[in-house]
Amino acid sequence: MVGRRYARDKNGNEIYPRRRHTLFSRNEEGQEYYARDKNGNEFYPCLNGQSVVIPERLAKFANNTQRYPSDAKGNEYYLQHQGKPYLLRQESGGNVLGQTRKGFQ
Repeated sequence: MVGRRYARDKNGNEIYPRRRHTLFSRNEEGQEYYARDKNGNEFYPCLNGQSVVIPERLAKFANNTQRYPSDAKGNEYYLQHQGKPYLLRQESGGNVLGQTRKGFQ
């Protein structure tokens, strides 16, 4: 359904549906998008201990920087592109490393 929005919890955060066939809502152009917390940060839904990613689109923080998906324990992981990890880039050109609960990967 085009133009469908996410429901919100009592704190103002958008929430993903629990019992719907399609997980992501779509904007007016028909493109899927991530839910946002009350601060404007996009976040991934989690199914079976892994983040669910919209193909060709990573979630972003409110400041428009991309964020890695994470597992159920909060450990970030890299997406693969042609068998190699896809690393996010800083505006300065350096790589952004994923973080585990114990530090950087």
